[in-house]
Amino acid sequence: MMSSGLKRTLLLRAISSLKVPLLFTCSPRIEKLDELSSVAVIPLRFMTKNHVGSMYFGALAMGAELSVAMPIVFDIFQDKKPLTFLFTEFHCEFLKKAKEDIYFVFDEMPAMNKLKAEVLEKGGAQSGYFSGAAYLKSNYATKKDPVIKFRIGVNLKNTKK
Repeated sequence: MMSSGLKRTLLLRAISSLKVPLLFTCSPRIEKLDELSSVAVIPLRFMTKNHVGSMYFGALAMGAELSVAMPIVFDIFQDKKPLTFLFTEFHCEFLKKAKEDIYFVFDEMPAMNKLKAEVLEKGGAQSGYFSGAAYLKSNYATKKDPVIKFRIGVNLKNTKK
């Protein structure tokens, strides 16, 4: 029997291959997705590496977006909730070179769940702003020395007519 993380990773790769092919080329993996946080992983490999051997800016941005989007994506595709979303802002601080696989940590799941519930209950669209950080694989367990810190604006819309 496949683990929940593996099933979600396979679903994510299927969705991204059709909806966001550039994300698919980064081979993202879901490390964690629960009521408190989500963690996405982008491996450092040929397709995500820049000319100096660290992770390319675009791959870092996709990992940050993915960590925030995962709970919405699974509500849409797995739970069939009538939602759609767009990113409206992206602010990022680059703190050190990303020379290993990168773990993107989004710990504001309660606030995201509150926004989703309001949009599903009231209809229409609403925006929220969420923060997270990314860590080298070797620092993920301790959450020391983030590679990047990010803040992302998300607009959620109820698509139910």
